[in-house]
Amino acid sequence: MFYHNHRRYKAGKRKGKTRIELLTGTKQKNDWLEILWKRLEDRPAAA
Repeated sequence: MFYHNHRRYKAGKRKGKTRIELLTGTKQKNDWLEILWKRLEDRPAAA
């Protein structure tokens, strides 16, 4: 689901935008993979 919501459209009227950008109206600065890695790094380690 993360990929689905944060990837950029490649064609059509939404080309160059992500679903999250369309929903929130804010520009996504990083690629979806960079955002995912950052979230995984920030998570506390599992016990």
